[in-house]
Amino acid sequence: MENLKLFEIEKTRKNSGIRYLGNKTSILLEIKKLLQEKKLLNKNLIFFDAFCGTGSVSNYFKNEFDIKINDNLTWASIYSKGRIVAGLCEFKKLGFNPIEYLNKNCKIKKGFIYNNYSLGNSDRMYFTAENAGKIDYYRFQIEKWIKD
Repeated sequence: MENLKLFEIEKTRKNSGIRYLGNKTSILLEIKKLLQEKKLLNKNLIFFDAFCGTGSVSNYFKNEFDIKINDNLTWASIYSKGRIVAGLCEFKKLGFNPIEYLNKNCKIKKGFIYNNYSLGNSDRMYFTAENAGKIDYYRFQIEKWIKD
């Protein structure tokens, strides 16, 4: 991902999202067909995604159900909730859209991610040095906004 954008997932496949073993993205249409056959769509029902993972199922059905998510992995529940509600976020206190601000900004900070997860200062290649520096800058700027 050469041009890292905050909250923007690279679309490299038919369905975007983080891919990992157990992802249910490939069966979304089958799930929807089953729910249609059972006449369960658009009835103000609760959809409990017990093993939400990356939230592909919950995100897909978020406009048709009241979504409840769960996962044994805390990060999965947090990531999924963020994915589902991201479009509802408002930043009234800041007075501007921080995502647009960060995406337009080219600043880099040589912090934790840069030093530990890129070739910028380690042997690890999880991120390019540039993208790791952007992640560190984003985190630094968000923490600054919280304190202000």
